[in-house]
Amino acid sequence: MKNNEKLKLFEECRKHAVCNEIEILRSKKCGCFVCGKIFDARKVANWFPDKNGGVSAICPECGSPTVIGDASGLPLEKDFLAEMGARYAGLPLHEEKNARDFVDHYFHCEVPHNKEYEQLYVSGLKALAKEGEPKAFMLLGVFYSHGAEFQPLNPKLAVRYYSDPHVRNDTAALNALALIYLSGAVKSRNKMKGFELLARAAALGSMEAVYHMADCYLDGNEVEVDESFAFRLIQSAFSDLYPDFATKKQNWDVLPDFAVRMGDFYRLGLGPFQDDFLALRYYLLASVAQSVRDGILGKGVFSDYTEHLDQQIKLLAKSCQCQRGAPVLDSDTFFDTYGDPNTPDYSPKTFHLESYDPEEMTLSFTLESKEPGFLFDLASLYCAPSPAKVTWQFKDVAAFKAFGEGDLDFDAIVPHPDGDGWDFLKGDGNNDSTVVSIRLTPNESFKSVLESLEKLNSKKKSAKKKKTGETKKPAKKDGPKK
Repeated sequence: MKNNEKLKLFEECRKHAVCNEIEILRSKKCGCFVCGKIFDARKVANWFPDKNGGVSAICPECGSPTVIGDASGLPLEKDFLAEMGARYAGLPLHEEKNARDFVDHYFHCEVPHNKEYEQLYVSGLKALAKEGEPKAFMLLGVFYSHGAEFQPLNPKLAVRYYSDPHVRNDTAALNALALIYLSGAVKSRNKMKGFELLARAAALGSMEAVYHMADCYLDGNEVEVDESFAFRLIQSAFSDLYPDFATKKQNWDVLPDFAVRMGDFYRLGLGPFQDDFLALRYYLLASVAQSVRDGILGKGVFSDYTEHLDQQIKLLAKSCQCQRGAPVLDSDTFFDTYGDPNTPDYSPKTFHLESYDPEEMTLSFTLESKEPGFLFDLASLYCAPSPAKVTWQFKDVAAFKAFGEGDLDFDAIVPHPDGDGWDFLKGDGNNDSTVVSIRLTPNESFKSVLESLEKLNSKKKSAKKKKTGETKKPAKKDGPKK
């Protein structure tokens, strides 16, 4: 067969692979010119929608929309399919659509990964880069910084693509470039440039950059070792990330990394102090967060902390005398849930008193949260999303005071400085009033504390009335509108 006849046949083959639903249904056998497999037409179960309204058969073997049926009249022979596949892969990649299609197929493993196709993948990316496609610069940077099956590492080329003006303000490019400089892989560059790039990415909102900056302060990489500052970087980022993860399941992509790092800080005493229980709290949360991330992306896409977490939780459970079980909704679990100083929780809640017996020193109350976070019981190695309503049972309650009757709305639960009780506060953290106060251990000064709180609340109410001109007279209300 002459070349021009082959080209016509190849072009005909491409046409029959598009919007071919009826033709495939009429066929007995089908073949794919990407993987080269020949199979029963009834195996075709998935279809790729075309912009013109039709659908194209997807190969059940490799997942590529490159299937032709014998009803087309085209030869379903392995040699022809292989030759067609080589032609398909070798489409003129200077044409943007062809380049984009092939890059997409290769990236999603819909094209066999061999040396020839890998070269064509890079050619396609370079063609898209010439068109100013930012994603192409990023993928080329990844290709050369990580290497591939047939491409060794080439940090200099990676730097070239990560540094391109098209991705100048892309935080992923800045982070990748910074790590190359800091690793010393590019000898001609000053490693300090890497730290400066991390600072720039952090200023643009990159939590990954904050994470790597903390590493620099831990390791003394281009800065003096400062474990305390490294902790503050991680703690500040965690405090920003955790509330939206707890209530909205956002930030799942980075929270496992920060939760593990917080656990490590407290376990090793690299933060403000060493605390096995706080370390255990963060490791339990990290396990849940990683499960969420793995469920979305699949295992192995990001850092896998499973072995590290299992090991540390096992060791801490032994030293802290904890064992897995159902949560016990007592004051200890309440402290585990709301006692972390690194994650202040300001979100709308309602307090409902169930019962209080001062003689028996027992207190029962229900909290309802509009944005429930996580419930922790460290003694039971328990960490899970909290239900919206939780009824707590406290024993050994020395004193309890509710500043109001019925259901009381509040915004934050703040542990007492001595760790022996809580205040439930109404406000935004700047001008709070106490709604409920609980003291567990008998303390002679608690009565005076309650009296002080009552006076403070009274002063705040008076000041607010004075400022707004509020009087005891009920405000007039409009009648119902017709």
